[in-house]
Amino acid sequence: MDDNEVIAKYKKYEPLFGSWRINRFIGEGSFAQVFELVRNDFGGEYAAALKVITVSKTRTEIESMKAEGMTEGEIKESLRGIVEDTAREIRLMYKLKGNGNIVEYEDHAVMEHEDGWGFDILIKMEYLTTLGSYIRQQKGSLAEEEIIRLGIDICKALEACQKYNIIHRDIKADNIFISQNGDFKLGDFGFAKVMERKDMEMSKKGTSAYMAPEVYKGQNYDTAADIYSLGIVLYRLLNNNRAPFLPKYPEPISLDDRDVALLRRMSGEKFPKPAQAPGGRLAEIVMKACAYHPRERYESPMAMRRELEALLAKGNGKSVMIYEDREALQKEPTDTGISGREEKEEKPEKKPLRTGAEKSRTIKGICAVLILAVVLGTAILAGFLISTSGRQNTKNVETMGQEPVLMGAEPQSVYFLNTGIRRGEIGSVTFLDTLADMPRDAEDVSAAGNGTVMAWAVQGENGYYDVYIGGEGGVWLGTDASGLFAYLINAEEIRLGDCVHTEYTESMQEMFLHCRKVTGLDVSGFDTAGVSDMSSMFSGCRLLSAVDVSRFDTGSLKKTTGMFADCPELERPDMENFAPELIEDMGF
Repeated sequence: MDDNEVIAKYKKYEPLFGSWRINRFIGEGSFAQVFELVRNDFGGEYAAALKVITVSKTRTEIESMKAEGMTEGEIKESLRGIVEDTAREIRLMYKLKGNGNIVEYEDHAVMEHEDGWGFDILIKMEYLTTLGSYIRQQKGSLAEEEIIRLGIDICKALEACQKYNIIHRDIKADNIFISQNGDFKLGDFGFAKVMERKDMEMSKKGTSAYMAPEVYKGQNYDTAADIYSLGIVLYRLLNNNRAPFLPKYPEPISLDDRDVALLRRMSGEKFPKPAQAPGGRLAEIVMKACAYHPRERYESPMAMRRELEALLAKGNGKSVMIYEDREALQKEPTDTGISGREEKEEKPEKKPLRTGAEKSRTIKGICAVLILAVVLGTAILAGFLISTSGRQNTKNVETMGQEPVLMGAEPQSVYFLNTGIRRGEIGSVTFLDTLADMPRDAEDVSAAGNGTVMAWAVQGENGYYDVYIGGEGGVWLGTDASGLFAYLINAEEIRLGDCVHTEYTESMQEMFLHCRKVTGLDVSGFDTAGVSDMSSMFSGCRLLSAVDVSRFDTGSLKKTTGMFADCPELERPDMENFAPELIEDMGF
């Protein structure tokens, strides 16, 4: 559908809001389309932005809902419920009307479709230039003073939000605009939410590239999450428009690079200083805003604003190049109104086999070629695997001096277990209950370092590694199995069989998070009697079609938030043994 066809869909409502007409199509996101409105009055032309949110169902969807037992009246009522939810954004914008650093709401209308099967929600807003367009107009650079002013202005917007207990939850460059007067403004409150209680548990919304760790992990959060996202915006403006841990400009960026960068950020790894501001007070302010733990960030937007204002008072004429790649300046339109653009995924880039010099380390005097024992930081995952030396009762683990090691609920390492293989480089994982076929170059990945759990890998033709993990009698997981298989983004199979034992496991939080190519998982043999946390256990397994949890012992289970979130292909499993309050937050 070309731009004229898109415009024609809504021309039937003209004149809009009295005397406004649609002039051109600007762009669209996942949920809305944006247009430029114009009005001519006494020789002058005026512009505004129109955001259109369409709430409807296709005929196929309607028939499917009917087949599930819904009546036409119930289907229409469900559509009306979506409209009422969308009205929340309008109410928030109305509350914030008049604040100089928030995109100004002007009017709205809800139009029911003629056939009664949907609605068009029209929101009229002030017409502004997006931050990206403004940077391109400035030949790809901003004065450092402007970057500081941007931080100050968005802090002021967050202060206004704080008065109404509003958390924006989607602060990113695409939602920052600039007026003709040079004021930076915060827009798009589609993901914002009013906090009824400070300690309430809220859903995971927003854009992952800017998202605070506590939001991403489904934990409780407050306004500190918005401060973090603003910090990421400023960081990117000072780092060639690249997020922390991405390859340095001008190196290309693959999808795997983005996933690994996100993983490192969510693990709490310390950020490198932004490339174009490696030192000085501005870098210190940005790094504090981006602190991993909320308690280490600024206590309020006002506190951050005051430090930025103090820095601005000193004056700084330095210019910062935001887009060093001139081709990037040609890829997007030079002006837009309200942005709703989603980030596009890049195809994964195949990783070459590393050289021996890159992979080698000494293991009992032998150079291992296939797996390298690089442990990130304090080897968070070193305590995951516990094995017995035979098919014994698990209580014998204690007599062997191999009690499961509680490593805490820290997020996942970039590398899989104790190996030097990055998670994104793995094509499959297979567990075995024997060491009989162990090759000479296998590596010890047991928690006790006594060779009872060994791992080795073979690189396939597709460039990804098939990893094998074995122990006599199988492998026992430690107390905390959080994120054990998380971010195996290119793994198509995780074969657990009867070789993985979970008698000692207490947490399975994010265990298979973002295993997006896995279609089936056999976890039916898991002993979950002592497990209290299954939050986001299968979240992001986008191709997962079936999983059997009918035999899970849920007597100790307390948390299941987002357990099946973002699993569009998954058929609802049998969860008769789960308490109703646990099922409610699972993500279906």
